[in-house]
Amino acid sequence: MKYALISLFSLMMTSCFSIQRAPKIDTYKLQVARKFQRKLPKRQAFVFSDLKGANDFYYFIEERFKSNFDNFQWNVSIIINGKTHNFTIYEVEKSTKTVNLIPILIDLSRTAKDKEALFEDAYSSRSGSWYLAITVSENDIKDCLNSNDAHRLEVIEFVDFLRLSYLNDVGQF
Repeated sequence: MKYALISLFSLMMTSCFSIQRAPKIDTYKLQVARKFQRKLPKRQAFVFSDLKGANDFYYFIEERFKSNFDNFQWNVSIIINGKTHNFTIYEVEKSTKTVNLIPILIDLSRTAKDKEALFEDAYSSRSGSWYLAITVSENDIKDCLNSNDAHRLEVIEFVDFLRLSYLNDVGQF
């Protein structure tokens, strides 16, 4: 009986394991956008968690810079210290996927006894997290978040200020 309880306990502890995990970003992260998601360009990106609803950041940018939401198509021209920078904004979903072994084992034992599987929908689970990835360029050529850029720190400070303003804004759009 003791060995059965130990086996059951160890099975319960290892029955659900993650096969893909969404990153946890507390503030922001600077990284190559393509490494964050393959569809993004090979530029440095300012990435942070989007805790609000879909398109809220675009509405925030539209309100903040009085741009026409229908026309800027995810690209925004912003002047920082007298220089025009182009911000490209991407909404990205990363998901956490898990496999649950107990429902699989129960259904395997049921099908071995010629009974119908009960837990097919519970074999795996998925939960998503949304992120905003922002690339910044000057004249559509120069990557302003690259570590070699002379104005990198002031661009990072500006984008971080936008992030904080967006996350602390309690108004609904």
